Amino acid sequence: MMERWDLFFEVHNGETREGPGSLETTRKAFSYIKGISSDSVILDIGCGPGWQTLELARLCPARVTAIDLHQPFLDLLRRNIEVRSYADRFTIRNMSMGEMDFPAESFDLIWSEGAIYNIGFDRGVREFRRFLKPGGYLAVSEASWLKPGAPKEIRDFWNAEYPGIDTIGHCLEKLDAAGYGPVAHFALPDADWFAYYDPMKGRIDDMLRRHHDDPDAREYYAMERHEYKLFEKYREWYGYVFYIAKKK
Repeated sequence: MMERWDLFFEVHNGETREGPGSLETTRKAFSYIKGISSDSVILDIGCGPGWQTLELARLCPARVTAIDLHQPFLDLLRRNIEVRSYADRFTIRNMSMGEMDFPAESFDLIWSEGAIYNIGFDRGVREFRRFLKPGGYLAVSEASWLKPGAPKEIRDFWNAEYPGIDTIGHCLEKLDAAGYGPVAHFALPDADWFAYYDPMKGRIDDMLRRHHDDPDAREYYAMERHEYKLFEKYREWYGYVFYIAKKK
């Protein structure tokens, strides 16, 4: 029997995006950030294989620190950095977002795409703030309800998978309470979700064939398949929202 994380990383292997998003969305979110220069330092929290991290390096001349807990993702990012000759601008560390040991006020911009849920939005925005310089920016994408009245099936799914999901309004209130001023927010387009789910469908079908005699694997991959079918059915009710804010 394979462990759950082994099953997860068979599907999420780093060769494609590990969550909803796109380079276009990264560029759009970054367009709201002002004043980033070669003297600036960016922290990408939960960088995964780093497709958005590489795009940040392309968009600006800042130095970048990228952290994640899955070493194969960091190894892939390192190889891509070397191919693009960015190595002199990067620091890569295997580190939990809940146990960061950077000095206070180290970064001009903290970035996190689809990862803050690991410790929860409320805790994350509060704890990340101390690592930002005065006037520094926070840019995170987070699963959010897009409108009220979601059907019970999808509410039950999110209550089981991520009870911390909240409305856009409440997320903005949490940012304000944590000491940020609003800059912008926008929902990711459906295309960003399909860019994530479509490659996964084929990998899940392949995994089911390979592990047809493993009940744990069958159960896990059935759950993954159920997730993207729910999105196809209920995507008008929820999605990822990019929140861009500035430390007060």
